[in-house]
Amino acid sequence: MIYIALIPSYQPDDLLVRIVLECMQSFKIVVVDDGSGPEYKSIFNMIPKACAVLTHETNKGKGAALKTGLKYIQEAYKDQEYAVVTIDGDGQHTYEDAMNVIQKAEKNPDCLILGSRNFKESDQKKSKFGNFIARALMRLSTGNNIYDTQTGLRAFTYKNIENLLEIEGNRYEYETNMILYLSRERIPIIEEMLNKED
Repeated sequence: MIYIALIPSYQPDDLLVRIVLECMQSFKIVVVDDGSGPEYKSIFNMIPKACAVLTHETNKGKGAALKTGLKYIQEAYKDQEYAVVTIDGDGQHTYEDAMNVIQKAEKNPDCLILGSRNFKESDQKKSKFGNFIARALMRLSTGNNIYDTQTGLRAFTYKNIENLLEIEGNRYEYETNMILYLSRERIPIIEEMLNKED
């Protein structure tokens, strides 16, 4: 199965290039420049030519960037078996985390895999509280008890691309809508806990 890393990016720093270079070990790379502007062109130009770099002329939002990438992947890898992992371009997801979730998707090709962060006491209280509220609302809406509803590290196979392209939302609400939509469609959602403590 082909592994593809889809990386939406808005006004990145050099960290984006490092993430791309690490992921090139095992993944085909699709980066979406979500209207970062001409001053960020030099960073996107550092991404190797073997990678696909798609560009929005204006900022459309993370959901729109993900859907642009998914449409490209659907066409470029037509009639092939592949798995996709979405990675945030700010360095919060490691190559190892991406490999863990995409391998889980390969073994569970009909499912959505969430790479869920293990919130520790050192994490910002605001982030922890926001995720707690989102968890409670998600449980009421879907019956799914998902620990990290806001993670951007997600993996799935070609079997779910059509579903994901039908989901509404162009900004961060797209990721919440994804969980709601797939839950309604009774598509299994599996969490892979990251940063496990010994």
